[in-house]
Amino acid sequence: MAGMLLSFLKAAEEGYARENLDLLAQVIARAEHEPTFAPVEFRRWQRVLSEMSRDEILVLGRYLAGVMSFEEGKRNSVEAAVAGQALAIDDLVGQGKPFRDQREIFACLSALQRTGLVMNNGGLDGGATIPNPGLFNLARLVDFEDALT
Repeated sequence: MAGMLLSFLKAAEEGYARENLDLLAQVIARAEHEPTFAPVEFRRWQRVLSEMSRDEILVLGRYLAGVMSFEEGKRNSVEAAVAGQALAIDDLVGQGKPFRDQREIFACLSALQRTGLVMNNGGLDGGATIPNPGLFNLARLVDFEDALT
């Protein structure tokens, strides 16, 4: 635990954005309640979260909410992915909202593939951005909505 706190303090010193630090703080707080959580897992989440922009955190949070609206066994489906994308577009695109065009949502989701939290399913029609299991592991530890308020 001490190592995680030192890593958090170093992240703050290096100038991580407030949202990224909020997410890391949630990981630390909830790690105590996860019996199998290891320092190596914290370092993985630290690396993933530190590289995310505020826009990516915002899009991923709304995307995840849409995906999580599906029952457990169907969250990795294309239908769940489409629901996640639709929710992100509905909530984040338009007059007075953070994004002007739905292509910005798709660009964020594409960029998030570098984290390993989402991937393209490689469909013939260009595919859909579907969640990887790591996204659900991270979702047990952090509340993206909370970090953005």
